[in-house]
Amino acid sequence: MRVTFAGNVVLIDRIAPMASIGRSSANELMADAPSVSRMHAKLIYRDDCFYVVDFSKNGTYIYDERGTEMLVHKYEFKLPFSGRLSLGRPKDDGQAKIMLFRTEAGPVSSG
Repeated sequence: MRVTFAGNVVLIDRIAPMASIGRSSANELMADAPSVSRMHAKLIYRDDCFYVVDFSKNGTYIYDERGTEMLVHKYEFKLPFSGRLSLGRPKDDGQAKIMLFRTEAGPVSSG
Protein backbone atom coordinates (compact mmCIF):
# COMPACT_ATOMS: atom_id res chain seq x y z
CA MET A 1 0.00 0.00 0.00
CA ARG A 2 1.22 3.48 -0.85
CA VAL A 3 0.36 6.28 1.62
CA THR A 4 0.92 9.90 0.61
CA PHE A 5 0.86 12.90 2.93
CA ALA A 6 2.43 16.37 2.72
CA GLY A 7 4.77 15.31 -0.09
CA ASN A 8 5.93 12.17 1.73
CA VAL A 9 5.27 8.64 0.50
CA VAL A 10 5.38 5.56 2.73
CA LEU A 11 5.08 2.02 1.40
CA ILE A 12 3.57 -0.68 3.58
CA ASP A 13 4.06 -4.30 2.52
CA ARG A 14 5.54 -7.60 3.68
CA ILE A 15 8.99 -6.04 3.99
CA ALA A 16 7.76 -3.01 5.98
CA PRO A 17 4.42 -4.19 7.41
CA MET A 18 3.70 -1.24 9.71
CA ALA A 19 3.82 2.55 9.75
CA SER A 20 2.83 4.83 12.59
CA ILE A 21 1.00 8.14 12.25
CA GLY A 22 0.93 11.03 14.72
CA ARG A 23 2.22 14.38 15.92
CA SER A 24 5.48 12.98 17.26
CA SER A 25 8.55 13.06 14.99
CA ALA A 26 9.08 9.39 15.93
CA ASN A 27 6.24 8.43 13.55
CA GLU A 28 6.82 7.42 9.93
CA LEU A 29 4.06 9.85 8.94
CA MET A 30 4.03 13.01 11.04
CA ALA A 31 1.00 15.32 11.08
CA ASP A 32 1.28 18.32 13.37
CA ALA A 33 -2.21 19.53 14.31
CA PRO A 34 -4.19 19.87 17.56
CA SER A 35 -6.67 17.18 16.45
CA VAL A 36 -3.86 14.66 15.89
CA SER A 37 -2.56 12.61 18.83
CA ARG A 38 1.18 12.05 19.37
CA MET A 39 0.64 8.37 18.53
CA HIS A 40 -2.58 8.65 16.53
CA ALA A 41 -2.77 5.38 14.58
CA LYS A 42 -0.87 2.58 12.89
CA LEU A 43 -1.25 1.21 9.39
CA ILE A 44 -0.62 -2.53 9.31
CA TYR A 45 -0.22 -5.19 6.61
CA ARG A 46 -1.37 -8.61 7.84
CA ASP A 47 -2.72 -11.73 6.08
CA ASP A 48 -2.72 -10.00 2.66
CA CYS A 49 -4.91 -7.14 3.98
CA PHE A 50 -4.28 -3.60 5.22
CA TYR A 51 -5.68 -2.22 8.48
CA VAL A 52 -5.74 1.03 10.41
CA VAL A 53 -5.55 0.77 14.20
CA ASP A 54 -6.64 3.96 15.93
CA PHE A 55 -5.21 4.92 19.35
CA SER A 56 -6.25 8.59 19.31
CA LYS A 57 -8.51 10.86 21.32
CA ASN A 58 -10.39 12.14 18.24
CA GLY A 59 -10.50 9.10 15.96
CA THR A 60 -9.56 8.50 12.33
CA TYR A 61 -12.04 9.08 9.52
CA ILE A 62 -11.79 6.69 6.59
CA TYR A 63 -13.24 7.46 3.16
CA ASP A 64 -13.45 4.83 0.43
CA GLU A 65 -13.42 5.51 -3.34
CA ARG A 66 -17.11 6.52 -3.27
CA GLY A 67 -16.59 8.92 -0.35
CA THR A 68 -18.38 6.74 2.22
CA GLU A 69 -17.26 7.83 5.69
CA MET A 70 -16.36 5.51 8.56
CA LEU A 71 -15.11 6.80 11.92
CA VAL A 72 -12.61 4.47 13.58
CA HIS A 73 -11.97 5.23 17.24
CA LYS A 74 -9.88 2.97 19.50
CA TYR A 75 -10.18 -0.13 17.31
CA GLU A 76 -8.91 -1.80 14.13
CA PHE A 77 -10.55 -1.47 10.72
CA LYS A 78 -9.78 -3.23 7.42
CA LEU A 79 -9.03 -0.61 4.77
CA PRO A 80 -10.66 -0.56 1.34
CA PHE A 81 -8.54 -0.76 -1.85
CA SER A 82 -8.00 3.00 -1.87
CA GLY A 83 -9.26 6.16 -0.25
CA ARG A 84 -8.41 8.81 2.31
CA LEU A 85 -7.61 8.94 6.01
CA SER A 86 -8.51 12.12 7.87
CA LEU A 87 -6.90 12.45 11.29
CA GLY A 88 -9.10 13.65 14.14
CA ARG A 89 -11.52 15.64 11.96
CA PRO A 90 -13.86 14.94 9.02
CA LYS A 91 -12.31 15.57 5.58
CA ASP A 92 -14.47 18.64 4.91
CA ASP A 93 -13.17 20.42 8.02
CA GLY A 94 -10.78 23.17 6.96
CA GLN A 95 -8.13 21.96 9.44
CA ALA A 96 -8.28 18.26 8.51
CA LYS A 97 -4.99 16.44 7.89
CA ILE A 98 -5.73 14.07 4.99
CA MET A 99 -3.63 11.13 3.82
CA LEU A 100 -4.23 9.30 0.55
CA PHE A 101 -3.81 5.54 0.39
CA ARG A 102 -3.88 3.04 -2.44
CA THR A 103 -3.12 -0.65 -2.58
CA GLU A 104 -0.63 -1.29 -5.36
CA ALA A 105 -1.77 -3.53 -8.20
CA GLY A 106 -0.12 -6.91 -8.52
CA PRO A 107 1.49 -9.12 -5.89
CA VAL A 108 2.95 -7.61 -2.75
CA SER A 109 6.72 -8.05 -2.64
CA SER A 110 8.02 -10.84 -0.46
CA GLY A 111 11.58 -9.67 -0.05
